[in-house]
Amino acid sequence: MDQIRLSAAVMTHPSRRAAAEQLRERHPDLDLKVVEDPDPHGPPNAQRTARLAWAAVAPDATHHLVVQDDMLLVDGVAEHARRAAAAIPDRILCLFTEWGSRTANAVRLGAIEGVSWVAVIDFYVPTAAVILPAETARELAEFPTAEGIPDDVVLLEYARAKDSHPLVSVPNLAEHAGSDSLVGNDVLWGPRRSALFAGRLDPVPLLTSTVSTQAQVPHLLMWDGYPVSAIPDVREDPTRSRWHSLPTYLYLASRGISVADLLTWFGEATADLDREGEAATLIGRPLLFQSWVMLLAYGVAAAELVHDKATLEERLNQPVVREGLLTLAPGAFQRFVPRQVAERLRDVLDPFVTSTLKFGCAFTWGREK
Repeated sequence: MDQIRLSAAVMTHPSRRAAAEQLRERHPDLDLKVVEDPDPHGPPNAQRTARLAWAAVAPDATHHLVVQDDMLLVDGVAEHARRAAAAIPDRILCLFTEWGSRTANAVRLGAIEGVSWVAVIDFYVPTAAVILPAETARELAEFPTAEGIPDDVVLLEYARAKDSHPLVSVPNLAEHAGSDSLVGNDVLWGPRRSALFAGRLDPVPLLTSTVSTQAQVPHLLMWDGYPVSAIPDVREDPTRSRWHSLPTYLYLASRGISVADLLTWFGEATADLDREGEAATLIGRPLLFQSWVMLLAYGVAAAELVHDKATLEERLNQPVVREGLLTLAPGAFQRFVPRQVAERLRDVLDPFVTSTLKFGCAFTWGREK
């Protein structure tokens, strides 16, 4: 790590300057430079401030960390960030992804797989806490794009123009503090917590250079409550591929699982797992079924990463995997239920999540024999 020289900046708005200063004080090892919105009375858009934050890279830095003012960072984050940059020095490294995103599900599968990084598979690159190679930061500050585009989409456009493929850490080193969004994201999306925050783990796992090779990532569409599966366009190296979505029903059909099978198995599974009917009461049986289909596909995906029952049981008991799976339900339903219900779903759907995942694994292993 000696060759890594890290500079850092925190993006803020004058109305939230105090939050940025508090973040700076909590992490003196980062020596955060506070960067304010240059047009605080203009139309809300993070791109203005992000460009200044990207440009704030120190002249002698090899890498530049940019965080938003409403993030919580793990203790000793500077050391963890330098370790991450040393492990994978040439990629854009995101330290946070919100719990309902496509990439959040890749993070959870990555924890089961036992790797430190997964590909970004959303239609944006998470910018709430991101490490950039220094030259990338400088280029981003000048990268031409439409004025009103959000900073996370600017980063995606840049990555595609450079044929670069950003990664997200497993676990996340940053968490959203839960403040109101200046651009209305809390109204549009609901609570945006981390998919897997390292700050809830003791000790914080050290990031290595291991990158996931997962070839299918299930997801419940945030607007529709419908299960889809993200598939890499290049199976040989999914970490350097663009991804496309396929309805999970079609994906499972290709694995020999029909809709009739799903309906039968769902009835059998929920008879035991939701005996009191609490889950169906909280989110409704139709949505519960769609989530069950997603979870079954999770098991199918996990079976391609972990090849035997004993290893799966061992992985599912690891704190890093447990924490990721506990955020799955509230993340999937963040737009459909009140925040208090979303948090309650952590416990209510925990047996539902793990048993369905195991069922999908067992089915896949059985078909492979």
